[in-house]
Amino acid sequence: MHWLVSGRILKAGREEGMARFGRELLWRLPDRLPHCRWTVVLDGDQSQLPAPHPALHVVHAPVSADNPVGMLFYLEYWLPCLAQKLGADALFSPDGWTPLRTPLPTLPVIHDLNFEVEPRWIPFHWRHLYRLYFPRLARRAHQLVTVSQFSSHEIQKLYAVPSEKISVVYNAPSTLFKPIPLNLKKQARMEFADGNPYFFVPLGFHPRKNVKKILNAWENALRADPNLPLLVLAGSPLWADTGLKKQVQKLQMQNRLKLCPSLPDEALARAVGGAEAVVYLSLYEGFGLPIVEAQAAGVPVLTSATSAMPEVGGDACLYADPQNVEDMTRKMLQIWQDDVLRRTLSEKGLGNAQRFRWEDSAGILARVMRTFEEK
Repeated sequence: MHWLVSGRILKAGREEGMARFGRELLWRLPDRLPHCRWTVVLDGDQSQLPAPHPALHVVHAPVSADNPVGMLFYLEYWLPCLAQKLGADALFSPDGWTPLRTPLPTLPVIHDLNFEVEPRWIPFHWRHLYRLYFPRLARRAHQLVTVSQFSSHEIQKLYAVPSEKISVVYNAPSTLFKPIPLNLKKQARMEFADGNPYFFVPLGFHPRKNVKKILNAWENALRADPNLPLLVLAGSPLWADTGLKKQVQKLQMQNRLKLCPSLPDEALARAVGGAEAVVYLSLYEGFGLPIVEAQAAGVPVLTSATSAMPEVGGDACLYADPQNVEDMTRKMLQIWQDDVLRRTLSEKGLGNAQRFRWEDSAGILARVMRTFEEK
């Protein structure tokens, strides 16, 4: 069985959840399916996998799929031509994108349907390409993978895909995320918050990450309790929203907010492990990997009572309505002021994080892939 893998999301420099999902599973599949051949296609002549695997043969497409025109050429010309040339038997896409005109059976991973639920969050041309492709590729797929029961139900409802065609394969935290001793917590405070206690917000500045409402709630909470810790916000701002830029600058001048760039896994694990709590009040998530990363590190989590986040966090998180600034404010104060609550969430979180293991997820995905051999 020869698997062609669309690896555009796997290349070095991609740090988002989809990239981690694809890498963690693809690196485990050759051991579970040793009779299979694996060809990984990277878009762009200079792109590389971050950690080569001896069982994965890499080829480069002479086009970047980082823009809609390049994506169409990559999907509808390059991948089908390469599949035919190599004699591939099936196509696996960790980021969901598969050609509509290939005769190969396909296995896309659809992480969420945020472009259907809130299309205004996506740039115009990408939005229309997503909404053109994904209903069609979902229905024509031999099997389909998603990352939560929530996303599975969304796909069934919006795309009329039968449940028996969808397999849920959870994300999982890296082994880097684990409880750290007090001396390392102090080092993390120095590294990320000038030695101060801090709440960590691992969100970035995409509109669905809800940064503006989070900062509104934080300002309210500071007025109620000036002794709140520092807020450390990870991600690279684009400043399309000038009001948000002014809000960030105001909090920075007051020494109540620090920005840090998007962090590689090792630094992210340190930032999470040193925090008093992780605040993850996103508007919509297909999974919510930062929740279980924080729980695996024994750090209490304040997250949203919406989309997949309650499924992932279980009874081990404090939940708030991400559309309600007053509720977010109350919960920020509660998780800071209630030491017993933080200890309870930390203990429960460690247990909840055990539900999510990459080895278990790789086993489920390998079983799905074996069904292609029966065709």
